[in-house]
Amino acid sequence: MYFPLEINEQLANAMRAAAEAKAEIGVFMKSEEKNSTKRVSIESVNELDEILCDVVCRIAGLTSSVISACVIDESDKEIKNRLNTEKHVSE
Repeated sequence: MYFPLEINEQLANAMRAAAEAKAEIGVFMKSEEKNSTKRVSIESVNELDEILCDVVCRIAGLTSSVISACVIDESDKEIKNRLNTEKHVSE
């Protein structure tokens, strides 16, 4: 069985945005570590980084759910096609 799997564009865009935000927070964190004057609590920055990591994982979960639903739909179609073909052969 062959069928194309398409990733939902909105979920892909959300993943890109979350990855970009995580990278920016990482850059900020590194600059804060080098800065002698602490402007923010590093714990707050670490917490935000963890939240963004969770967002990435949740988007990945949504994406896999969408893909799984497509696989199940295609499998159901394939079952129906095979059953219909066998019905015609036996007639």
